Amino acid sequence: MKVLHVITGLGTGGAEKMLIKLLEAIRFEARCKVLVLMGRGTLSDEMTALGVEVDYIGMAQGAIPTLTNLFRIISIGRKFQPDIIQGWMYHGNVSAWFIKMFLSHRVRLLWNVRQSLYDLKNEKRLTRLLIGVSRHLSNAPKTIVYNSQVSSRQHEAAGYPHRSSKVIPNGFDLEKYLPDEAARHFLCNELELDEEIPVVLHVARYHPMKDHRSMLIAAALTLAKLPSVKFIFVGSDVTDKNEHLTSILDEFGLKKGVILLGERSDLSRLMAAADLLVSSSAWGEGFPNVVGEAMSCGTPCVVTDVGDSAHLVGDCGRVVPPCNPEALSAQIQELLSDRRLRNDLGVRARQRVEGSYSLQQVSRAYLNLYMGKGV
Repeated sequence: MKVLHVITGLGTGGAEKMLIKLLEAIRFEARCKVLVLMGRGTLSDEMTALGVEVDYIGMAQGAIPTLTNLFRIISIGRKFQPDIIQGWMYHGNVSAWFIKMFLSHRVRLLWNVRQSLYDLKNEKRLTRLLIGVSRHLSNAPKTIVYNSQVSSRQHEAAGYPHRSSKVIPNGFDLEKYLPDEAARHFLCNELELDEEIPVVLHVARYHPMKDHRSMLIAAALTLAKLPSVKFIFVGSDVTDKNEHLTSILDEFGLKKGVILLGERSDLSRLMAAADLLVSSSAWGEGFPNVVGEAMSCGTPCVVTDVGDSAHLVGDCGRVVPPCNPEALSAQIQELLSDRRLRNDLGVRARQRVEGSYSLQQVSRAYLNLYMGKGV
């Protein structure tokens, strides 16, 4: 079985990480090739290490494909002769449809939608266009995979067909993301922190949908009550070189209570070391990887009610409305003030992922889909 995966890029993102995890899990049961519309990204080395064939088209971010790009995309599809074409995200989905139109043999088209759809005004102009185009083409794929129930309902309400919808949540590697008592020592040694002080972790690229501002206001409110807490922010462009971000730190006097680490490759250790992980997304979230990864590490989470975040956390964490820093801070303070409660939530969070969201379960769901079972 030959599967061609079409994705926009290989930067650090939830869809990209899920694709890599899936390819690693099914590499002995399907021959997979990845077509990347852009150039190499931060996850390209991980993809290469799997031994998966990867072709890069080299399009610039937000660019319209040239005729040369289109001919190369068609050529790659014809040469590989896939049995299945799996698109990832709107750009990849439309490109997967385009490839199928130029293949002479029978091929099954699948789409993969990775975000919720709250308000089109929040999206970039090209993304809005692609969402509209996708709606008109959405009867073409045999199955449209959504990574969240909320996303499935929202897209169906926007005109995507219900008959082809299938929800497969993200899966988590329980052997990589697991409780680690030594992680706290290594983190505090690196950052020169007292191991007894509370640590709150926020992992997200710098983007309006992630709502760093509300998170930072919540941090300021928390520090006013619990001044010893350290808030650690991780993600692309989350550094002191980001002038917009540092201006918010200055506005709320957060320089001492907040540490900006930028992108990190040791997320499992950071998550295991933290007392809490917070997801402050305002919109767009489908099924957040970072929340499931933290839960796998036995770290309780406080999340905003966006996408399937509340469903993922269940009764193993706390859920607040989006764009509400006061509510966010209140839940952070409650959990930081009760170590026994945190420990109980962390144990149950790990058990919840083991029971419903393991990578083994999710990769099997994809493999069954590719094999035509239960569709």
